Amino acid sequence: MQGNKATTQNYVNNILPDEFGSRTYFEYGNGVYSNYIYNSATRRLQNLTTTSTNGSSYNITYTYDPVGNITRIRNADAGANGLGGSFTYNYSYDDLYRLDSSDGSGSIDASYTLAMAYSPSGNILKKTLAASKEILGNATSVTYENEYSYSGAHTLQSLFEVNGLTPDLNFSFDGNGNRTTRQLKTNVPLHFYPEFLESPSLHPKSNTI
Repeated sequence: MQGNKATTQNYVNNILPDEFGSRTYFEYGNGVYSNYIYNSATRRLQNLTTTSTNGSSYNITYTYDPVGNITRIRNADAGANGLGGSFTYNYSYDDLYRLDSSDGSGSIDASYTLAMAYSPSGNILKKTLAASKEILGNATSVTYENEYSYSGAHTLQSLFEVNGLTPDLNFSFDGNGNRTTRQLKTNVPLHFYPEFLESPSLHPKSNTI
């Protein structure tokens, strides 16, 4: 693949598939290339290595449970020139194959734990996250415990703060299921609600969106 600006530039130098059509090698125009290895029995991606002109950046191994859910992602490469870095992420699932917990840590002094709880019909009832990272010697952290309530089968009505007493976010919908309002409690830290902060006009002091 090429592009033509002032001079011709290669965006992709080479792509090699295996006999099943799965990508085994991919080289970008800047010389960075990746190799892909698949499990011979399941054809699931087993290992991915990415190498730049400055040295290997990633050596990622994927582990799965018998039904194909990812249970671990591990990068064994320390990176080069401040890019990349080793990390390990672990995932576990309930009997219906829904993610119920995850944890991870890496060489950049970052770690997290996540726990999920669901209703029998699959609605998320609780999401608990504790994450920390050290930046320039200063430890920063984000911790929240969100609880969710529903009206009807799967219509989200409220998102509650950690004590579960006062709704921090309320939602209303029209008869066709379209969301019509989203109301935010005043002065609530925004990082509590990453899954509902898609509006670029959202302001910490704003009550209604």
